[in-house]
Amino acid sequence: MPQFHSQQLVVPSDFLKHMEGELAQTIALIGPSGNQWDVNLVKRGSAMEFDDGWNEFVVDHSLASGDFLVFRYDNDSHFTVLIFDVNSCEKEIAFSTKPSKEIIDLGESKCREIVKMPRENQVTRLNSKREKGK
Repeated sequence: MPQFHSQQLVVPSDFLKHMEGELAQTIALIGPSGNQWDVNLVKRGSAMEFDDGWNEFVVDHSLASGDFLVFRYDNDSHFTVLIFDVNSCEKEIAFSTKPSKEIIDLGESKCREIVKMPRENQVTRLNSKREKGK
């Protein structure tokens, strides 16, 4: 059984044997809501782990000890994820969950500032210098 941790998730080595050369460094997890979370896949020793982005997926879906997930590889480094609670029922909250880091791009700039919007739980990129004529 894969090791569960809110910061990383070890990908089972038997699964990786079937995926050699097919997975990108950043993969997409599609939750029951149909929304997408981008998660980095990193190698640590002989293991591969979901790393940056995994914690957001865990927090956004209110995952807890005893929950279990089923990952289905679709293609092009996209996985559909089913989420079940300790009673083996699909976790209802997962069907309405949205990524906590929705990004709104307000234009091109060499320098940007990230501001957390607490009310809507969004991250907005604000340009500190706008290019003239755009």
